[in-house]
Amino acid sequence: MIQLAAVTRCLSQAIVDVAGREFNHLRNEMCDVDVARSVEGALQSLKGLASGKMPAYNEWDAPFYLTWHHPKHVNLAYSMIAATLKNTERKLPKNLYLLDFGCGTLATQFGLALAIADLRDEQPVKSVRVRPIDASEPMRSLGKKAWDRFGELVGESAELAALSDTINSTTFTDDSPTSGEECWLSAMHVVYQANKGDVTKSLALHESETRPRVGFITSHVDDDTTLAQTVSPFEDERVYSRHLSLKRVNPIFIDDLPEITKWRWQVKECVLNPLPAEVASNLPLITDKGYLDRPVSWKWPSAACRVYTRIG
Repeated sequence: MIQLAAVTRCLSQAIVDVAGREFNHLRNEMCDVDVARSVEGALQSLKGLASGKMPAYNEWDAPFYLTWHHPKHVNLAYSMIAATLKNTERKLPKNLYLLDFGCGTLATQFGLALAIADLRDEQPVKSVRVRPIDASEPMRSLGKKAWDRFGELVGESAELAALSDTINSTTFTDDSPTSGEECWLSAMHVVYQANKGDVTKSLALHESETRPRVGFITSHVDDDTTLAQTVSPFEDERVYSRHLSLKRVNPIFIDDLPEITKWRWQVKECVLNPLPAEVASNLPLITDKGYLDRPVSWKWPSAACRVYTRIG
């Protein structure tokens, strides 16, 4: 199994480096008040995730999503894929194609790389091609930057050689899978009440075009807890078997991420220090609610999860 402490160190550093550069870029030539309001707006947008509301996922949302939700979803993807391979006794293919629908900051891709690296000696994967699809260009772009920086840091760590090999064998594509590739279709935390009709249609189309061997659907827990099932294109029991619920997925990473927490604290100081008290008092999520004070962790919140494999 890969060295979890080393992965934590590299991912934390990658997130801090990328989020820091992005934050500095966004606030360049902006006045202090506008910066503060933009940060408050991003926190307000992402606040809705706890109740299943879809954020704007704009350029300001992206770095604060990356520094809070991204590690949780990497852990979820990694833990879910590892559990699927173990519980179904499924072998990794030599050539894997992942269609990552609603890819966000590429958490599924990170988690897949970790799961493949775990089995590098027993089940070597020659190539991984990932087709990331997301309506938010800022999220996708920031995820790609985090992936590249993570790969650089992993490559400098001798104890993560298997993970470095996996990252180096992973490429991005806009093409369809080839006859020599096994296709997996992922849709992690992409569905909300506001978009479930569009997501249902898109996933049905992608399932029909790629005929995946493995499918992953996760969502925030809705009032009826069926959002993941509602949009799933894998419900035909003659074609797919369903294997896992989230209750049977144990998180592989369990600790806090103090370096990312520290970065968010520093952002709070940077935002609030130049402001008059009357301006700061109108930023409740930064001040009263302390959204930038909370420890960042690997632990994901409650979620609905469905995992499928094609029969035959």
